[in-house]
Amino acid sequence: MSRVFKRPMFRKGGGANMNGIMSNVQDRENYEKGTELTPRQRYEQIVNQYSGPSTDPLGRYLIEGSLRGLSTAGGTTLQNLSKAFGGEPLQRFFDTQDRQRMSERDMKLAGLEMDIDEENRLRKLKEAKEATLQQQKFDEDLLGKKQAFQASEAEKDRNENQLNRDLKLQIAQMPGKSGSSLQKDYSPERVYFETLQKYTDPKAAGYITTIQQEYPEAFAEFAAYIGPSIRQNDNLKGGFIGVLPNKKKGKTRQYNFDEMIPGGVYFKPDTKRLYERDAEKNILIEYDPYSGKKLREIPLE
Repeated sequence: MSRVFKRPMFRKGGGANMNGIMSNVQDRENYEKGTELTPRQRYEQIVNQYSGPSTDPLGRYLIEGSLRGLSTAGGTTLQNLSKAFGGEPLQRFFDTQDRQRMSERDMKLAGLEMDIDEENRLRKLKEAKEATLQQQKFDEDLLGKKQAFQASEAEKDRNENQLNRDLKLQIAQMPGKSGSSLQKDYSPERVYFETLQKYTDPKAAGYITTIQQEYPEAFAEFAAYIGPSIRQNDNLKGGFIGVLPNKKKGKTRQYNFDEMIPGGVYFKPDTKRLYERDAEKNILIEYDPYSGKKLREIPLE
């Protein structure tokens, strides 16, 4: 067996040895590395390999003409050469040249068509990839905006709930006009000043402007005066819920009367009044925040 592997066909080093039984066999190419030829190049490679004549047309023409010239007699040298190289042999040579030229033309046209098809295929792949990337970017941007909106709405809800708890706490804890031992330390004037200072502090301003920062005077007045008045009014104190439901849209704040609980009392900071919604009559009842007196009825559309 060791002598078998010493044969020329199994020798290594450089290209394969193509002697012996491997004669006329083409050495293998490195197909494991893949091919970098385009469809057109592969097509031309195959056509060039099989479409060419077995012998050179010009060489064949000269050989055949020379042989006929040796066998031609009876005329001058030029006449014999004309007979040997002219006529049918010359026409056959021209026909062969024409066929080769037509074959080359057809091959170039076919190669051009392949190039165009390949360019179209690559262009479509590129467009599809770009469209996919654009859609992904759009979906990511949309998701980011959606998450930011949801986070903003959640923050607004937390702020509104906290504000309503603070207002109710102010009503429950603040002394009335009758006074108490804390009246001197926490006078309405001091409460107003501290509350106003709190809501107008530039350091407290964030990305989202709260309703307290938009109406600092109204909430300062509520903390100092309106809250204690509601505390003394049994009709208002039991039904007080908080700030009238609202939503910031652009630079304006819109109030959502449909979200009001029927029978509940709400504070509206832009008017500094209290409001109750009558669902049966579809009206809004406005109250004086200090006396609790009904001021008017406002129809809701």
